[in-house]
Amino acid sequence: MATLGLGYGSEFHLLRLLGRHRNSFDLKILAALDYTGKKIDWLDLKYDSKQFIPDREYIGIEFLENLSNYSDLKKSWNDYWPSSNRAQNWDAICKIKDEWILIETKAKEKEMESNSQATDESKKFIGKQFDRIKNKYGIISQNDWNKNYYQKANRILFLDYLIDNNIKAKLLFVYFINGYKKDNEQLGVVSSAKWTDLIKRQDEYLGISSNKLLKDKVVNMIINIDK
Repeated sequence: MATLGLGYGSEFHLLRLLGRHRNSFDLKILAALDYTGKKIDWLDLKYDSKQFIPDREYIGIEFLENLSNYSDLKKSWNDYWPSSNRAQNWDAICKIKDEWILIETKAKEKEMESNSQATDESKKFIGKQFDRIKNKYGIISQNDWNKNYYQKANRILFLDYLIDNNIKAKLLFVYFINGYKKDNEQLGVVSSAKWTDLIKRQDEYLGISSNKLLKDKVVNMIINIDK
């Protein structure tokens, strides 16, 4: 979890929406997922007394810890992912009936971009997993998923792990308009059109823009934090 910005940034606005605009935020999420009329159950973050703000995000498969087969899942996850130290950190997690919704939030363009910081050995391992995913879902992309948009790529890999283990889940990427105004300077994305263009570029790089098998499982959502 990054240092919480006061009045700006994706973490701040996510906290604000969950604390002050929960009902309208829930309705927007349900609409984006085409689940209108259903109920969202949010998962509280974990505590961490070592943090200045004593909270921390769930990492990897921790959010499944109450499942009866969690010990077996941990073993299979260790075979699936090379390092527990660099597993996925989730901005927020909720559940709709029996389906997990894993949420990532962005407030500025640079937050979409990332390269793998894993060791060369781990990159090779993950690269083979990426190739397997591309073949499995019919994704046509010669681009290296360890580069440029690595975070979204490894979230798709995580989603596949859940699917393989009969755990219902979707990925929800939330992009905030006007979400990074700092010291009266607008550093974030200020229009839906701009986010749409950036998402298109990202998804085309990954080769998932028109992938029918992932279309309903990987959802993009744009929200104006002022409305």
